[in-house]
Amino acid sequence: MINDVLQGYGKRITSVLLSDLLGYNDQLPRHEYDLLKAKEEFQKAWDGKVWDKGFQVTLAYDTGNEVFQTACEILKENIESLNPRFKIEIQGIQWPSFLDSFKLGQLPAIVISWIADYPDPHNLIFSHYHSNGAIGGAQGEGFAEFAKNNLNQQIDAALVETNSDSRQKLYENIQIDAYGHALGIPLFQPIEIYLMKKWVKNWVFNPIQCGEANFDTIYKKE
Repeated sequence: MINDVLQGYGKRITSVLLSDLLGYNDQLPRHEYDLLKAKEEFQKAWDGKVWDKGFQVTLAYDTGNEVFQTACEILKENIESLNPRFKIEIQGIQWPSFLDSFKLGQLPAIVISWIADYPDPHNLIFSHYHSNGAIGGAQGEGFAEFAKNNLNQQIDAALVETNSDSRQKLYENIQIDAYGHALGIPLFQPIEIYLMKKWVKNWVFNPIQCGEANFDTIYKKE
């Protein structure tokens, strides 16, 4: 994915956190490409009923996003190769309709990205894993119940923790729980390249406002 689709301009990450944020740890477990392991897990699901009966699901992405479309195609090809009863339909949806349908819980499986609103792990962890988060809250009653019993309290505790080391540990534990329960597949963190003339001075990369310049400080000097 990173080499063939992104031409190398991306890096693997262990969870939904950006690699530069507090709480991230590159040594945390991550899912590897392993079709044999995937087959084992599918055979265990619902006491073997998933493997015996199969399933059909729609995997959605926002139309025009070729990277996400390719991610959907990779997932479809590999999952369907495990069992002829597994059927995945890929559907591109215009972003406004995609967002509305997602908020209403009408999309069973999606590929989506999230740009942090502010540089703190709470924004990403809460949004994805809390029962009231923008993404977590749209994943149905089953996820909401799971989050309330397993994640909400940890997320709330990490938010108010003032010791950085303790906060780091709390977020690591949340990410380990997310990995253990397969709450999603972190695909990549993009590596962005910005080209400009040599005379552009005092331009500073802002990971929260991708591509935007601070025109209060930037200036031209030949």
